[in-house]
Amino acid sequence: MHTSSRKLRGVLPALVTPFDDGGSVDEALFMRQVEYMIDEGVAGFFVSGTTAEGVYVTAEERYRMVSLVRDRTRGELLCCAAVLAPDTNAVLRGIDAVSELEPDFFSAVTPFYSGLSQADLVHHFTTIADLSPAPLILYNIPQNTYNTLRVETTLELAKHPNIAGIKDSSGDFLSFQRGLLAIGDDEFTWIQGEDLADAPAMLMGARCLVTGMGNAWITPYVAMYRAAVAGDSQEVIRQQARINELFEIIAQTGAGTPAIKCAAALQGRSSPRMRLASMELGAEQVARVEAVLEKLGLATTAIA
Repeated sequence: MHTSSRKLRGVLPALVTPFDDGGSVDEALFMRQVEYMIDEGVAGFFVSGTTAEGVYVTAEERYRMVSLVRDRTRGELLCCAAVLAPDTNAVLRGIDAVSELEPDFFSAVTPFYSGLSQADLVHHFTTIADLSPAPLILYNIPQNTYNTLRVETTLELAKHPNIAGIKDSSGDFLSFQRGLLAIGDDEFTWIQGEDLADAPAMLMGARCLVTGMGNAWITPYVAMYRAAVAGDSQEVIRQQARINELFEIIAQTGAGTPAIKCAAALQGRSSPRMRLASMELGAEQVARVEAVLEKLGLATTAIA
């Protein structure tokens, strides 16, 4: 078993998956985004997660993206491979398919489609953690999976020696802070996955965040983390205000990942193409995204 001794700290962007006109992963654009993030000072990468359209990428595509990140960052930055699959055995197969690349962490969501009890979720994550060759990060995103990982269940799972933390993208900050204050952030890492709750999480002692929206502009996230470590609460709040301004790419389009990919594409680091083509933004929405970026002082270019 490859057990990571590395601590989950800092900003981990949840990388988008740029697709070319033929629907394949555009590796050149993928690596351009990776290099941008490295230059800006991220601590590592969350690969094939929700913002990556991870539930739609193939096992081969996931392997290739993890491989590209590992080849570029091995020994320097963290690599977490997310396996978004609907049941326990499918997650284990996904982990096995990339285990030879030795990511530092794996992440899995609750099973989805069928409603499950909290005991079912404990069994799911415990089974995965027992067999995973690297520490597991729980991933709570009930708006996408139907099943909520309750804070009491998370605290129970936190006792497992091969469960390293939780990425909470639920938006339920009350539960997040209850868990964080119950056991702290030293042995079990509380990762904020909702961009609009980053500052409150940092101010309450969390020291890791995963951001999808940061694909559009990672600078304020890294600045926020550094301010939190330095104990500069006013700067943490100031950076949250910048992130809130960036959120307008979503607020003004009514789209999540499509708007994020569009914003990165307008800066030459992604393509706007979605695996489900009907999700792509129309011209008016693209113009709204561009206006937000320009207001933030970010240079844009025409989308190819």
